[in-house]
Amino acid sequence: MNIIRFPGLMLLLCLFIGQQVMAGEKGSYQGWNTELNGKTNEAYTVADPKTSFGVFCSGEQCMFYLHQELNCSPGSKYSVLMNSQSISTALSMECTSINGNIFQILSPFDAVLKATQAGDGIGFAVALQSGAFAVTQFSLAGAKLAIERVLNEAASIKKREQAPIPLAPPQIFIVPPIQIVPPNNATPNQAPNQIINVMTMVQQQNSLPAVAVPGQIPSPTTVFQRVPDNKGDTLYVRDREEMGSYYEAIPVPPSGSFKFPLPNTLLQGLIDMSGANSVPSSQGYKYLLLTEGSRIIVSAVDGSELPQGVAYNASSRSFTVANLANVSLPISVKVSIERQGKVVSEKIIEVTK
Repeated sequence: MNIIRFPGLMLLLCLFIGQQVMAGEKGSYQGWNTELNGKTNEAYTVADPKTSFGVFCSGEQCMFYLHQELNCSPGSKYSVLMNSQSISTALSMECTSINGNIFQILSPFDAVLKATQAGDGIGFAVALQSGAFAVTQFSLAGAKLAIERVLNEAASIKKREQAPIPLAPPQIFIVPPIQIVPPNNATPNQAPNQIINVMTMVQQQNSLPAVAVPGQIPSPTTVFQRVPDNKGDTLYVRDREEMGSYYEAIPVPPSGSFKFPLPNTLLQGLIDMSGANSVPSSQGYKYLLLTEGSRIIVSAVDGSELPQGVAYNASSRSFTVANLANVSLPISVKVSIERQGKVVSEKIIEVTK
């Protein structure tokens, strides 16, 4: 991949959509840079001319990304280990092609944001097919202020778009009643000429009961009254402690039956919390690998069996919901790692909208 210098997504996105964006405000915060261009804003840092890390916002939608020389297919998802002074955890990484260049989108967003708020540096390790790890390190000097500047700009865009448009005051016209006298050419048996008050006619018409008019299109809310049956929606697997982000998005088919895996990010977090990677080991970093004598326990929050209609397959590490109509949301599940009869780490996940 021949790349001279790609500091971030801003230039590539402009080329990708084929629009010319006027140069906006640029800023420098120690090791981080910002570029504010109206609806597209970015904060980033570079480790070398071919490697960068940052946050990009299009309107109010923001995402953290990596750009490095990795051979991954667009649309494919991988796991990446993130380490900083404030947090060490596993993330989900989706490869995205922008103007022929590969970027890795990181999630959950909140975990990456937390990692950038303290400390001097941050590192990412991606498992390669050879069994080794591709490790990149970035400076966090100035990251907090740079990222805050971009996120505040994204929030202000939302506020500007939601601001109400001032309406002109209504103009009131007072029209005096008009008297209409029919011509005096009444036929036999016809009533004599009468003075007709137009205002009276209007009042009478407005007092008539509403009648459906053939061919008139009713409002969508009248025709489409949705019955909330939870089918056909998208559900999210979330950490109860971080409900603002999610591990998995689950499209629910009309049948109401669906499956979802035990998230790798959750499992890696539990392994790290158990102390498996706290000391050097001859086996190296235990990536999604339980230590000897450890096992995964899945239960209801109180330690009892899973709710009726929810099943867990230990072999495939996946959950099955037979029919969502028979299950109450949220579905709360406690996932624990037990070692030698003692719980060493646990998390509660919730499946909800």
